[in-house]
Amino acid sequence: MKQINQPFEILSGGYQIIFQNGQWTQVFGSAEKKEAFSKEDRREHRSEARGRELELERADPDEIKSLST
Repeated sequence: MKQINQPFEILSGGYQIIFQNGQWTQVFGSAEKKEAFSKEDRREHRSEARGRELELERADPDEIKSLST
């Protein structure tokens, strides 16, 4: 859409979630977006899960295969 001029540029109505110094944080394209974002109900939003310490375990390929037959 040719609205940005450089990689990782954030437009005034946008934001990016970044991992920096061992923490997830947001960078906003404008003060208005930052304020609007702070008023949103972000519970259960996928980006909020990134900040939690989650213990993931590898899937068992044999178990997956048995489910598909």
